[in-house]
Amino acid sequence: MSIERKWVYEGHGNPAEADGRNCLFCAKLIVDEPCPARWVLKADEDDQDADYILDDGYAHLACHEAKLAKEGQSRFTLPEVPDLPRH
Repeated sequence: MSIERKWVYEGHGNPAEADGRNCLFCAKLIVDEPCPARWVLKADEDDQDADYILDDGYAHLACHEAKLAKEGQSRFTLPEVPDLPRH
């Protein structure tokens, strides 16, 4: 069984929690960022019903938007719909 680890955007974070932490993408200190982006490191296993959060981090809004643009997304892109069993 292989475990895939990936950083996933979780929405905007609390500015007070982000202050004093390093940005995930540029590694610079986050100070007075009004709208930091919160990312979590998840371990996805074969069981789609379980998400295991291993770590969390924050990014400057500009760095976050640059990463999404590089991946061909925008902050308005909807996440993929999980493949759920139908009854």
